[in-house]
Amino acid sequence: MDEEHIVGDQDRGSRKRKWGATSRQRQKEIRYDDPDPNLDGFEVPCKHGRNKKLSCEDIPFEDLRRCRQKFYSQKDKVKQDTKLSHLIEIGTPRRKKRSDQSFTRNRNITVHYNVWSSNSKKRICQKMFLKIFGISQKRIQNISRQMKAGSGISENRGGDRRSQKNVEKRKKVKAFIANLKGQESHYGRAKSKRIYLSAEYNITILHRLYNDSVEESYKLSTERWREDEELQWLRPIFPEPLEELQENSDEDNDEDNAQEVCNCIEDDGGVKV
Repeated sequence: MDEEHIVGDQDRGSRKRKWGATSRQRQKEIRYDDPDPNLDGFEVPCKHGRNKKLSCEDIPFEDLRRCRQKFYSQKDKVKQDTKLSHLIEIGTPRRKKRSDQSFTRNRNITVHYNVWSSNSKKRICQKMFLKIFGISQKRIQNISRQMKAGSGISENRGGDRRSQKNVEKRKKVKAFIANLKGQESHYGRAKSKRIYLSAEYNITILHRLYNDSVEESYKLSTERWREDEELQWLRPIFPEPLEELQENSDEDNDEDNAQEVCNCIEDDGGVKV
């Protein structure tokens, strides 16, 4: 008799399908791709050539293009914002607005912009900074707020909001599968890492055993696992129940027999049944 093994006692490899990029991911890559990698339509938007603090007109064009290419080398918003945060310096404003201008929003943060040129940081104005990287002022404001709060660069838009609702249920199902007993395959001579469940287990029996072993809040609401949207990743692991396959094969045979009878034509009388 073959030795029994526990499914989750060690890593036995994976047959999980490697999925490609989804349409949403491809759209995000297109959104955060460089629309003008060579800066063909670039023009200096300011006149700070004589300003001692700002070097907007003193930076070589090749350095500007190199900074832009490095920024767009990764088509991910969080990674791009992280690179921008390394070029931004925030501080508190030295002057405050007068009280009679209370109708305007008081500034509580000052932002300085820099780019790399000749192995050193050169300070530039906001218009030049936005023009080089092709970004909006609102994006810079969001990065500055996150830097001041010390929360790190993050993105709250989009993403998966459904899978987090059933994390504990998913853990219970994985723990249940990991405790199942199986046997090694005896078809190959080479030692295999994979183990196989007994043929007595089908998807219906496993569903019933799982619901009997967990609390009410962790039970699966559907009749069969294969119909549950949260457990579609189990489809390639367990085959369909034997009784369902038998019913489907019987129905197919009946349809084939009926088709043969309907298409039967007698040669002598030409009678079609």
